[in-house]
Amino acid sequence: IDQLLKSEILSKRTIVMVPRITTKTLLIWSFLINPVLPFQLHSQNNNSPTKKKLISSSSKIRKAPLSLSLPSSLLSLCAVPNRKSSFIREPAERQKLKEVTKEDKVVGAEFFGGRKLREDLFDPTLEAMANVEENEDTTKYIKWDDRNAFVDDVSQAFAKSLQGQINGILYAEDESPAEPEYVYSKEKLQWSSPLTFEDNQSATTKTPFEELSKGLEFYRRLDVAITSGKTLSSSKSNNINGGLMVELRWEVSVAWPNFWEARVLLTGKSIFTLDEKKEIIQQVDTLDEEDMNSSIFSQVTPRFWDAYHLGMGPSAELSPTVSKCNKGGILNPYTYCKVPPRLVYQPTLYDIGGRNDAAAEIIPNHSFCDYIKTTGPYRQRYVPTSPVEVQILRSKESPKPRLKFSMPLSVEIQTNPTMPLPGDDPETLSGTEADAQYVWQPERTVGTVPYGGSPQDEDVTKLRKRLYEAVMKDGFQPKLDINGRPVFFFWSYNIKACYTPETGLGMCIYEYRPKAANGNCVGIELEPISGSLTSTKGSVIEKPFLT
Repeated sequence: IDQLLKSEILSKRTIVMVPRITTKTLLIWSFLINPVLPFQLHSQNNNSPTKKKLISSSSKIRKAPLSLSLPSSLLSLCAVPNRKSSFIREPAERQKLKEVTKEDKVVGAEFFGGRKLREDLFDPTLEAMANVEENEDTTKYIKWDDRNAFVDDVSQAFAKSLQGQINGILYAEDESPAEPEYVYSKEKLQWSSPLTFEDNQSATTKTPFEELSKGLEFYRRLDVAITSGKTLSSSKSNNINGGLMVELRWEVSVAWPNFWEARVLLTGKSIFTLDEKKEIIQQVDTLDEEDMNSSIFSQVTPRFWDAYHLGMGPSAELSPTVSKCNKGGILNPYTYCKVPPRLVYQPTLYDIGGRNDAAAEIIPNHSFCDYIKTTGPYRQRYVPTSPVEVQILRSKESPKPRLKFSMPLSVEIQTNPTMPLPGDDPETLSGTEADAQYVWQPERTVGTVPYGGSPQDEDVTKLRKRLYEAVMKDGFQPKLDINGRPVFFFWSYNIKACYTPETGLGMCIYEYRPKAANGNCVGIELEPISGSLTSTKGSVIEKPFLT
């Protein structure tokens, strides 16, 4: 783009910088603005000075979807790997123009005090305090130190090594370790996975890292995060290949190559077998959702409310629910399902205002780690997630209920070794005891019913009672909290938590949905059973759930 600007083939007023753009789209767009442009680019006059300026070398470039000899500077817009940074950078010439025209003065000085100079309002004490606040490092959550997710040192070191190598492949600014501690064996590797596009026999000759590189050529974005791990066995007698066995859970998120860039989220686990040299000789991948095709299809197809609120934000990553089964009969129907283990962001506070304030309908202000720039030359790319889970907890220690918000994290932010936590919020009311932290949620068994209202509606109380009676009638045992109360929750699909890879939670999107649409859910947690229930043509069968 910079070279085209210098050659004056494109005018500066026609350039629109976007995160990703295909060569075919760029050709169509440029043809509508200037019909001569595609033919100028395809000109065979190699002696033209304009043509010489456009020719440059570039590596890791995709093949153009059209048989036109485009310059590599245009094709580099589709180059891989992706950038993890959320900032969408503007052209270099516009940045230089800002540096020249930028005036060094206090914001608002002309409005309030005429033409005051900076020296008139400069306070050395306040300036020193501001510098100290900017340089202070905020509290962060260290992913690898969470013993609820990584229960032992071996799985922690193994997951950390693999995540570093994965980030080096997927993101341009991350570098793979020069000498990783754990590597794939080139001669003895056996790999079985439902995520490959080839049959199992040919897939065993490749490594997962090679498949990730291929995936970058198809998807708009590709993120892979290792979320938890544990060591299964260190005895050679417990597995046929011998050596150490480690289980890692992971999440894969892709931006599908359609014009609305649908987000597809898949969760699962992998069991690795290591030899004495710390080489991976076997890997077996398993998805939480057995029917992968239906899971992908349901996420790729346009969702009604995303289309209804077109332009409000990108497509959201929806938290998965697996092994769904309709229960309860005609009078009290509900959905039985399993929720895979995930890392969530969990702000909490006491509800001082009660039902009239409806504090459970919005994300509290102390939850946000930063803000997100959605417009302007320095706008940021972000990933929304949904639904937001709300729980109203009561205890004997306090007459006021405590609100707990559990927000699913985007896969991209989970690829970082650390995640930011918010500082003190001056706008938070005293007495709320506001807090926010990252919590590893284990696998849960739940029953849910659709509802179109808000978490603190009076109708929710009646719906909880009906749901409790329905699950008890079907022989399920509700899970109880430390006070002996059933654990109820509320899934708000009309709220989308938005994350950037650098700053964490920075924004929430609230969508309008009529109450009659029943877009949200009221749920109750159940005690786990030996198997999971799936529905097949109206019948119920038992199958073991893969944790």
